[in-house]
Amino acid sequence: MKYPVHAMLIAGLLLGGCAVQRFGASAMLMPPEGTELPIHVRAGLFLLPTHFAGDPEEHWLLLDTGTDRALLDVRLAASLGLKLGSRTAIIAATGSEVSAQLLPPLPSLRMGSVIFHNVEAAAMDLQTLRDNTMLPIEGILGCDLFRNCLLEIDVAGRRVSLRPLSMLPDEPPIYFTSRVPVVQASFAGKPIEILIDTGFQSLLALPSEASITWRMRPRRTGELATLDGKAEHGSGRAQGELRLGSLSFMDPWVTLTKGQPKLGLRALRNSLFTLDAAGGRVWIGLRR
Repeated sequence: MKYPVHAMLIAGLLLGGCAVQRFGASAMLMPPEGTELPIHVRAGLFLLPTHFAGDPEEHWLLLDTGTDRALLDVRLAASLGLKLGSRTAIIAATGSEVSAQLLPPLPSLRMGSVIFHNVEAAAMDLQTLRDNTMLPIEGILGCDLFRNCLLEIDVAGRRVSLRPLSMLPDEPPIYFTSRVPVVQASFAGKPIEILIDTGFQSLLALPSEASITWRMRPRRTGELATLDGKAEHGSGRAQGELRLGSLSFMDPWVTLTKGQPKLGLRALRNSLFTLDAAGGRVWIGLRR
């Protein structure tokens, strides 16, 4: 029996080079007070219409806080005249490594009224991802692109905004030390490190070997689309409380799959999520 692709779990981290190196844009231009970005919401995910220097076409890139930098499909890179460089590897959401190639810095990348200059990026073949999700994803926008600003996501309001680094939220921040927002949370009274991943539509993903007491035992519910293809998954209702900052979920629905524990967009649906990629901070506050 074939199961449909039920959700996406895209998170990836590029390997290679200095472990403390950060990637992104050398500079960016945006209105002084910040701005809201144009978006398309498809299958519960945020796709941002993006333009590149010398190319009049609009391209849709996925906003994914589980990935550290910008990724382009190899076909898009070729159409932009970008030469593929040395090989590197990306850790996909399942924990497996996927091959990619480094690109020369992109001269400019524009979303709405915001322009990023000299953007570090890599290229990989995203055709399988498009086929599995039936979404026109030509690239991925990861955390490091937003190191010169605050990234603000209102899931329920379907809004994505960029703010100056000086416009910090009033709530106390939650800190992280990795290149993507892996933060400390608790589940069923035990500490857990969890990745806040906007490339995942559901509430909580945990590895299959996690010790969980179930209220409703998991059953197979489909497949997850990942950078390296598809991953089977089951879902069930766990017993216990998930807590992260101001977020609290009693007996949450859990997706069982390989890789890092992840908090998805459904968990943020009543909150305003703000990311300071440069400062290693996130805020989860009330929607305005």
